[in-house]
Amino acid sequence: MRKIHHVINHKFLRITLAAALSVSLLVSSGCSFLQRVAGDMQRLRDESSVTEESQESTDEAESKGKKAESNGSFKMYGDDEGPLLQQLDFSLFAGSATSDTLSLEFYLTDPEAFGLEISDPTLGEYTVEEDEEVYRGYEDCLAMMEDIDYDELSSGDKILYDVIEYDLHEALGYEGFYYYSTSLNSITGMQTQLPLILAEFAFDTTDDVETYLLLLDDYSRYFEDMMAYEVARAEAGFAPSDENIEKIIDSCESFLEDKDDHFLIDSFSERLETLDLSDSEIEAYEERNIEALESSVFPAYEMLAESFEELLGTGENEGGLLNFPDGDKYYALLMMSETSTDMTPEEAAEAIENSIDEQLEIIFSVDYDDEFDELYNSYSFSVGSTEENLEYCKDLIADAFPEIMDHDVTLKAVPSQLEDFFSPAAYLSCPIDDPTDNLILTNESQLDGYPNLLDTIAHEGYPGHLYEAVYHADNIDSYYQRSASFSGYSEGWAMYAGEFILQHTDLYDEELVDYIYAEDKIFNTLIPARIDIGVNYEGWSRDDAYEYIADLGLEYRDFSDYCYDMAIEIPCYYLSYCVGQIETNRILAEAFDAYGDDLSPAQIHEAYLAVGPAPLPIVEKYFNENLENAKNND
Repeated sequence: MRKIHHVINHKFLRITLAAALSVSLLVSSGCSFLQRVAGDMQRLRDESSVTEESQESTDEAESKGKKAESNGSFKMYGDDEGPLLQQLDFSLFAGSATSDTLSLEFYLTDPEAFGLEISDPTLGEYTVEEDEEVYRGYEDCLAMMEDIDYDELSSGDKILYDVIEYDLHEALGYEGFYYYSTSLNSITGMQTQLPLILAEFAFDTTDDVETYLLLLDDYSRYFEDMMAYEVARAEAGFAPSDENIEKIIDSCESFLEDKDDHFLIDSFSERLETLDLSDSEIEAYEERNIEALESSVFPAYEMLAESFEELLGTGENEGGLLNFPDGDKYYALLMMSETSTDMTPEEAAEAIENSIDEQLEIIFSVDYDDEFDELYNSYSFSVGSTEENLEYCKDLIADAFPEIMDHDVTLKAVPSQLEDFFSPAAYLSCPIDDPTDNLILTNESQLDGYPNLLDTIAHEGYPGHLYEAVYHADNIDSYYQRSASFSGYSEGWAMYAGEFILQHTDLYDEELVDYIYAEDKIFNTLIPARIDIGVNYEGWSRDDAYEYIADLGLEYRDFSDYCYDMAIEIPCYYLSYCVGQIETNRILAEAFDAYGDDLSPAQIHEAYLAVGPAPLPIVEKYFNENLENAKNND
């Protein structure tokens, strides 16, 4: 499905005033709209494609220009012509894009041009039991890759080969961990994200309207399958805690508020206006939309809430993942996936603690006198409206980042029914075949009086998620790299983007910016991430989490409880931001130290982006090669 990139809520918490602590200020959403269908059954980023029935094996082929031998578990898409690596690249993408109708709709503006279609509109499939054929498909793909002569590949193809191989091996690691994850939670859950995606389903023709209405009709079936998985998960001993169940129920009830004035009614009518329809045709469609909402969508949410109420009291684990069999192994694998790194939890914990020490040094170095206190209590990092902040960021990066193609940006407020479960802003990834159409969703309830709007817009817009997506759509050939989700890479870049804007603006006191940003990192990413590792990998209790921050001089029980609860509800939630930023900053800082005298900032940033979305160890390897080539060619 289309990826939603969210920014962490940067209404940060003052170290010197415990009364300022509010759990609501830390509410945020995960940055990628990941389809964790059936416990990440298809964990290969945005799902690799696997057939359910065996296909006949083809003749053994050369590595170039012919299709390799397949045991039938991995489905190949497209023509048999062209290099094998490009066939695999397209097939991985095509399998993901055709996994459900919404994915196909948002990945591509013209699926027919790629030879892709879905015969019957569907929201996707859930299965109660793990499908072994999925993993055999991964192994099949790896076996086909052995026919490729790696040494004969171009530099760009070596990147692609390394990325696919890395991800396939990582995906295989999830076999046996089927019930360890869920696609339902109060913040990044499918029940919250799916309506937003539906509300952005474009009506270019009346066929699109018909498809949309069929998707609404599929809601009940999809949610019933999703709930069947949750029941099986509970029976296997993986039910959520009562507290987390109540959060999911609350999100469902919030969605069901104001049924007569629902955003899925208003957005439907707005999209009909783009078509050349008569008044009677519009009225008929609107009646069918309301009928589908009342007969399928609303009952699906009512069923979900009622079914989770029946699961209250079934949660056997009040702690983190470590309490499950091999929970430490699963967490280590999940952390690598979410951070786009090969770091162990121990290495990540050490890096986080070192970063905390660095930020505390910045804070304690400030002479916090009355004048600074006045600046601190009255600051606002914003140049005006959201549109004005977006334009300011775009202008500020003009000389330091490579130019990107012309494109459009639409700012749109998130529906009021979802405001309590949505971050301050979110970018929706552009279609990979048309990066000119971009959308940033804003949560007006949280942006009202928001003190750090500039950082937020830099994260979501320029040079953050939007900028990166447009650059890659225009400059990276690989379908897989452009469509897959590398959370640590994308969030690390977006966090770097926000920090870059604040460091390079001349509108604010430099010491104040450093102080506030250090404080922000400590409270909004570093400590929550460290507690996440402690709870899920080291077995910390709620009291252990409090003692950890108390040892730092931060005796805020509400804050430690919030971090503890988040670690249990969405393990690794903060790690993609935190470790992603630590690693991205390190990689880029080392590059500026080594090449800053020879290359411009724009050249260094382009050398980084030119690798494309990938696990960070692969990015670092080829980034250094790009830098050396740029230096020699300059």
